[in-house]
Amino acid sequence: MMVKCPKCEHKFRPVNKAQPVNDYQIAKMMESKTKAYRDLVKDIISRVRRNIPSDNKKEVIMSFVTKISNYKYEAIKKAYNMYVNKGYFWQGKGFNYFIKMVDTVEEDWLKYAEIQKKKFGTTPKIIDWRNNAKSKNSKINTKEKDINSRRSQRIN
Repeated sequence: MMVKCPKCEHKFRPVNKAQPVNDYQIAKMMESKTKAYRDLVKDIISRVRRNIPSDNKKEVIMSFVTKISNYKYEAIKKAYNMYVNKGYFWQGKGFNYFIKMVDTVEEDWLKYAEIQKKKFGTTPKIIDWRNNAKSKNSKINTKEKDINSRRSQRIN
C-alpha cells in the first residue's frame, strides 16, 4: 500500500508504528517471577541501558523481557556472570547478544566444565588411612613384628 503526500504527490510506504509500551506492562510480565529472577533481569536491563543508547527504549526492553521469560533462572544467572565478567556490555553488546548467550549457555556449560577440569585438574581423593589396611602408611601388626625382631629372639 502506497501513500501520497498531499503537497507534492510523492508516493511512499507508510511507517507502521508500534503501540507505545508503558512501565506497567513490563512490570505485569515480571509479576509472576521470583524476586531473585526479577532482580537479576532488572540488573541486566540497567547495565545495558546505561551503556548502549540504542537499547534504551521501552519497546526493546519489552521485547527483551518477553524473550527472557522463557528461560530458567540458572541459565540466565550463568550467562549474566559471563556477560559481566567479560564486560560485554562495555563492548556494545546488548539485549540480543545476551539472549543468544542464555540460549547457548546450557550446551556450552558442559564443554566449559570439561575445559576447566583439564586446565585446573580435580581435587585429590580423600583416603581414610585408618580403615585402609593395604596402604603403605598403615600400621603393621605388632604381633608379627615382635616375633620376627632380633630383640624378641634374644629375650626368649
